[in-house]
Amino acid sequence: YEVLYAPLTYTLWALTAWAPALLSADPSAAVAPDPRLFHSLNLLLHLLSVLIVWRILGLLLRRTRPTGTETAVEGTSLPLEWAACGGALLFAIHPIQVEPVAWATGFKDVLFGLLSLGAVWHYLRYVDARMQPDTDRPSRARLHYGLATGAFVLALLAKPTAVVLPVIVWMLAAWGWRGSWREQIAGLSVWVIIAVAWGILTRWVQPATALVFEPPLWARPLIAGDAVLVYLYKLALPLRFGPDYGRSPLVVLAHGWLFLTGLVPFALAGWLWLTRKKLSWLVASAGVFVVGLLPVSGLISFDFQRYSTVADRYVYLAILGPALALAWGLTRPKKKLAAICGAIVLGLFLLRSAWQIPYWHDTLTFFEHALQVNSNSHLAHNNLGFALAKQGKDVEAISHYKEALRLEPKSSLTNLNLGNAMARQGKLEEAIHYYTEALRIVPTYARAHTNLGLALARQGRYDEAIEHHTEALRIEPGFAEAHNNLANVLARQGKFEEATQHYTEALRLNPGYAEAHTNFGIAFAIQKRFDEAQHHFSEALRLKPNSAQAHALLADLLLQLGKAQEAEPYYTEAIRLNPRFKIARLRLSLILASQGEFDRAKHHVSEVLR
Repeated sequence: YEVLYAPLTYTLWALTAWAPALLSADPSAAVAPDPRLFHSLNLLLHLLSVLIVWRILGLLLRRTRPTGTETAVEGTSLPLEWAACGGALLFAIHPIQVEPVAWATGFKDVLFGLLSLGAVWHYLRYVDARMQPDTDRPSRARLHYGLATGAFVLALLAKPTAVVLPVIVWMLAAWGWRGSWREQIAGLSVWVIIAVAWGILTRWVQPATALVFEPPLWARPLIAGDAVLVYLYKLALPLRFGPDYGRSPLVVLAHGWLFLTGLVPFALAGWLWLTRKKLSWLVASAGVFVVGLLPVSGLISFDFQRYSTVADRYVYLAILGPALALAWGLTRPKKKLAAICGAIVLGLFLLRSAWQIPYWHDTLTFFEHALQVNSNSHLAHNNLGFALAKQGKDVEAISHYKEALRLEPKSSLTNLNLGNAMARQGKLEEAIHYYTEALRIVPTYARAHTNLGLALARQGRYDEAIEHHTEALRIEPGFAEAHNNLANVLARQGKFEEATQHYTEALRLNPGYAEAHTNFGIAFAIQKRFDEAQHHFSEALRLKPNSAQAHALLADLLLQLGKAQEAEPYYTEAIRLNPRFKIARLRLSLILASQGEFDRAKHHVSEVLR
């Protein structure tokens, strides 16, 4: 999904989605995934990451204790632990961390971050054990190395960008344990082999990224430098955050300032290199930050670059570097001043995060805010239109879809969404135009094929509709909705045997597909196979109790079988769910009139006339 090879992430997502059903008293009942589980899991993983960051910083500060550092309690390093706590709090509450933690899909970032930090922690413990004179040093070192390697492999399974971990741990160990870098070659060579092998596997499994605009090789270091500078700016002045900054390679290359913004980080890197002996702690911090961003810096093209090279979630692991810089700063002389300044900065960050979180409350709020951050975001316009369409506000949705297409005419998804909105309004010719445009852009778009088939069927163009539904199934054989749609057209043509095959396949692929049960029931009812029809209508109601259509269809069937008294409550429920259900009101009025309840019958007929 989304051409990302992250099997551990998807496995844990699946378990989280299935959890409510697995814990349900009725295992056969349809239970929707609980969003609270996803958000709680994100928060839990983030809190665990914060604790590991605290331990990493504490270990590094103890190994690189500045001269003159006092301890509050003799024989302990309490101030160093408090300094490490300050750095961990920066990692915990900085506003740039809101996106990966508040966004359910950000789970892949916090999971990868937690496992990566666990690998860093155990690797540093491995280096520390090797440097200690204890008699049990070899066994402890092997244990920590094994745990570190296991965590590294799991991090790769969670998100491929974990390939940078060998460089991060090498820099931290070389700074924390001077002279240890040569001793690390053997241990890290295994990690490098794993990283290279994983990189090859990922490139083989994931299709190559095909951007609308591929930046030239000479520009990529400048694009990467520009991205790093933007992240530094957001770390220092966290003022505006959104899901799409619009800072794509095409946009930044169109402005001359790329040659300035892209070179600034290289100038800073040169200065750090010249002062590396005096500011070794800052070199290590900056190195962790930059290396953590390398896979998504723009040196190598990646899919999200079509929207922006920069995204908040990419900083999740890299912020370990700034956390280390703050922790080190809190250990310097004039600790009281440093502590006061650190508390003020962290307090401001906390307030800014609290201000940012409500934007993630619901979809409309989120994408309206996204457009305030970047009014030219075709992604935000499209998604806001989709959210409005789900609320039945197609007119407003269409205006956003059209603006999205003005900004990005080659978006097959926006063309599809606009076609859907037009179809719901009965503007079939316009819907067909947009579906066709979506297929012109992406000929293998299965969803666009089957939706075009639906529009054509509504115009009575059944043969053309069948062609598009069939093409959708050729592209995506497991597309349950396309099987259902094709079966509907075949049933309209009286080809019930073929229709039955496709309804059956749709339900095999998706046993909880209530609409397929409804349509299958209609097909059986037309064939006078009333028992099978009743079974499928009942199944549709079990899966979707709030379906007015399924209630009315089951009532129609019972009425046809002469069971008017049994049909009455189903019509009543259909009208309660959809007060504008005219056919249900008329048929209920007939039943009521036949029972002598003329006032109630008159009420329903009057409602139809109104």
